[in-house]
Amino acid sequence: MIKKLIQKVSQVSQVLKKDFGATRVFVFGSLLDRSRYTNDSDIDIAVEGIAHADYWKAWRVVENYLTDQCVDFIDINDLDEVFRNSIIHQGLSV
Repeated sequence: MIKKLIQKVSQVSQVLKKDFGATRVFVFGSLLDRSRYTNDSDIDIAVEGIAHADYWKAWRVVENYLTDQCVDFIDINDLDEVFRNSIIHQGLSV
């Protein structure tokens, strides 16, 4: 199931890059840790390069694509430096 979800996020990341100008898309959090992931876990996605004016529209596209999961969708540049670097170095770029 985890592999399938990561594939779906990878597919929607292509839409974010093509239609919204995302330069980087990362998956992070429990989806990358089999010992913490449950069926109730959300999918944590961090993006870079999406204009603020398009942010909510992009989030809706992601939620519509990942209909069976809750999504935590964040702009990586809105995070403090420590959290941002953690995602960049420990997250999965898709």
